[in-house]
Amino acid sequence: MSGQLRVFGVFVLAFLIGGAQYLSRPSTAVHAIESGSIGHSGGYSYSIALPEVPRSGFSEMLSDSAAQPSQSMTEVWEDGGRLEFGHALHEDIRLLGARRFSHWGSTLYFSSTDNSDPRTNGRTYVVQLTETRTPLALEILRGAQLLFAVLVILMLPRSWTSALIRRALQVTAIATLGLTILFFAGIPRTLELSREKIQVAAGYEYKIALPTEPLRYFELRSDTNDEPIRSSLAVFEDGRSLGPPHVALQSIVDSGSGRFAHWGDSLYFSASDNSDPRTNGRRYHVVARAFPIAPLLGFSVGLLAFFGLIRATLDGLGGRFAFLLIVLSGASYGVVVANGVLLWVAIGIALGCGCTVLVWAVSPRGVTPSLSNRPSSTLAAGIGSLALALVMLELLLMWAPRMPFAMGAKEVEAMLVREGVPVPEGLAQAVASRAGVVIFPQEWKREVLSVDGAASAFRWHGAIHAQDASGYRRTTPFPPRDRDRYRIIVLGDSYTFGYGVEEPFTYPRLLEQFLSSGNDVEVLNLGVNGSQSEDVARILRREYARLAPDLVIYGVCLNDFLPSGGRSLMGSPSRLLSALLDRTRAAPAIAAALPRLRVMLGLSTGFADEILENIGEGDERFLRNAVEMQRLVQDAGGAPIVGMVLQNFPARGSANELLAQRADNLLTQAGFTVFPSKPFIERFHGEQFVVSPWELHPDERANALFAKRLADGVREQSNFREFRNGRP
Repeated sequence: MSGQLRVFGVFVLAFLIGGAQYLSRPSTAVHAIESGSIGHSGGYSYSIALPEVPRSGFSEMLSDSAAQPSQSMTEVWEDGGRLEFGHALHEDIRLLGARRFSHWGSTLYFSSTDNSDPRTNGRTYVVQLTETRTPLALEILRGAQLLFAVLVILMLPRSWTSALIRRALQVTAIATLGLTILFFAGIPRTLELSREKIQVAAGYEYKIALPTEPLRYFELRSDTNDEPIRSSLAVFEDGRSLGPPHVALQSIVDSGSGRFAHWGDSLYFSASDNSDPRTNGRRYHVVARAFPIAPLLGFSVGLLAFFGLIRATLDGLGGRFAFLLIVLSGASYGVVVANGVLLWVAIGIALGCGCTVLVWAVSPRGVTPSLSNRPSSTLAAGIGSLALALVMLELLLMWAPRMPFAMGAKEVEAMLVREGVPVPEGLAQAVASRAGVVIFPQEWKREVLSVDGAASAFRWHGAIHAQDASGYRRTTPFPPRDRDRYRIIVLGDSYTFGYGVEEPFTYPRLLEQFLSSGNDVEVLNLGVNGSQSEDVARILRREYARLAPDLVIYGVCLNDFLPSGGRSLMGSPSRLLSALLDRTRAAPAIAAALPRLRVMLGLSTGFADEILENIGEGDERFLRNAVEMQRLVQDAGGAPIVGMVLQNFPARGSANELLAQRADNLLTQAGFTVFPSKPFIERFHGEQFVVSPWELHPDERANALFAKRLADGVREQSNFREFRNGRP
């Protein structure tokens, strides 16, 4: 290409880029909301259908969605004052109101500042709609800008650019690889919360927009309706963790006590003692994993292609490099849209070509981007072998979605009958329906539901989980105290809540069923997901006097030694596998096996081993909480609390057994009536009572065994014997 032609091309391209930039500039439209167009959406929520803004073909109106819950740039004003709480949950707008709004689809849901009716309060409401460039327009602009930059650089003398471009390409290749790893792994960040920025929401709930300046090009991934426990955020009050996390916002409003939730770009939380965090003098900070934003990774990949294209042109390799980029682009598109076997093939090709480009990028001048190069061929062979293995696994799972000789309903029922457990109708079938499944059925996916009377609800593994504002598994208030009925309250975490099984098969409900033969008994389940011993003690303080039970049972989970809000790292599939769960059969199988494989290879410790590594502080905390609980019941004249460790991986000589024995000893020191864990471990050594490989909570068999053991022990309690002899 002659010098004059290149100069002319640069000027033409610059003119086209400028014109496209002007035509695709974001536009803003302001519309007054007519009171007659406002509809009532329930509670404090009102809605209007937003007017359609004429599109230029280069821009579009973005609204919030399940995938992008805070992407809308719409703003709302009331009498010239801006409504502050955008991207709000629709349930919060209905229940809490107070300046909340949401732009969802083509509808605006909003509430007035004082929760009055905007149709009749005489105020003026204005909505500002802002468009942004379409993804296609952005891609065209980026491509044009990339070509423009290439032409400009090619106009310079080669002696000026060759070494510089090669060095820039190497740095960019390493940066791209690092960003790709961080995109899935994240990096821990600590953020201080400024008291001045904390806002009152309602009840015990406070809200703060999480700081963005320290993050810059990183983001904190929050919970969403589709992924209600996605956030890794932990909140600390004077260095002590708060919790439980991921709770329904209404439960923070009503109950507080350290509950928190991370939605959108905001943290909704409460102080441990329900004081005002703006004035209680305590320090609040959060710790979470920050992930590079997608545009940053896209920019890095684009920059890699940019420098690679220039270097390939300078080295006379434009055709070969262009071919690799075309293959890489096609395979990348396949990664986005393909499923099953084709997805693994596309991943293998994309990784092979991508690694070839990276090897060439960091290599000295004169090495061509080709699979025939030794480093490239070695990488390609390894990636190809892995891709082939995944393809074979995918094909195998297509033909064998279930393990042969899986446990059937009759075997489940026979096993429980041998243990003297009455088998409720449907329990054995529920266990058998999941036995031997090696691919994750789509009907087991998490699905957010709306259930009458529930503050929040979802379906998981086919079981409906509905809970009230306090996180208890119920949709109605607790019944009034009936002195002619023997009342038991059961405390615990997700094991007691019954995560993964239907509510009638949870051990508190089965305990009620087993004890009700010839007796008038009620068992109230106070299990809350994510609770530790600190949270259990808080729940007992809050509910004991109100519920006035005859007996308290504490179902201990081994992670109760952790601080409030603490979680084990075991059992979490990588983000890459999580992204493939819905599109392949092999990825869910790998995700299910990965935690145990890591332990077998010595790459990580087991669940109980993690806790035992720092058991000193855990022992002290667990005993302190147990003593506090027993003292509360004792001072009220109640019977000693019954404590039993709930185990779904019983194994002699394991870390689980050591931890269970520690819990038994500490509960005994605190004055509990302890049903020891050793007999259960001896009887069921080597069994694994889990809902499925993707849900490691106790299954229906374990819940029935827990209930039978508790029922036998409760019948021996002195106040229960008195109840049977002295009451109708």
